[in-house]
Amino acid sequence: MPIRLLLYDLDGTLADTKDDLANAVNRTLADLGLPGHTREELYGFVGNGVRMLLLRAVGEDRPAALDEALTVFRAHYLNHITDHTRLYPGVDAVLSAFNARHQAIVTNKPMIYTEGVVRNLGLAERVGLVLGGDSIPALKPDPAMLLAALDHFGVAPEDALMVGDGLPDIGAARAAGVRCAILTCGLGNADELVAAEPDHVLEHMEQLIPLVASLDAE
Repeated sequence: MPIRLLLYDLDGTLADTKDDLANAVNRTLADLGLPGHTREELYGFVGNGVRMLLLRAVGEDRPAALDEALTVFRAHYLNHITDHTRLYPGVDAVLSAFNARHQAIVTNKPMIYTEGVVRNLGLAERVGLVLGGDSIPALKPDPAMLLAALDHFGVAPEDALMVGDGLPDIGAARAAGVRCAILTCGLGNADELVAAEPDHVLEHMEQLIPLVASLDAE
């Protein structure tokens, strides 16, 4: 049965946002007089929303510092949201290949940041729906965001495909009854992703085009 809806994560899937996120977090920590982290450590904190990113960066033993960190981070990140952020190789070709289908972004990133990335990278006019971490009262791996997108387009779960790079994407897809294709070139740990047994594993984004063709033919 043809795939009618492609659901994309944003960070680590469509857009390589890691350097701007890491820079904003370390600037925030410096302003708060807290020790910074290596880029590799910070990349591992991404995927469960900005609040969890900053809680991990500040330290879960310093919960009182979290609200201030969120405020400071907001200014730093909004001022430098796409200094280094770019679409991953192959994303442009994929979005063009599926231009006649429904395409949506479903990300745990709050909309104030999601809108800036989507606008600056020219994604706004290429997808039919953008849902962020505060669009729905639950973050992935809760299926609510995916279910809202399915409802918006009137698409059944079996006619959709979630494309992501993290364990929350796998969990949300599974809970929503949607098949999942996971990229090992994003921000997630490749070994952990494969061990979670997603429906499909992709090494790079352009592999999505023949995958969808094969699913269409089933």
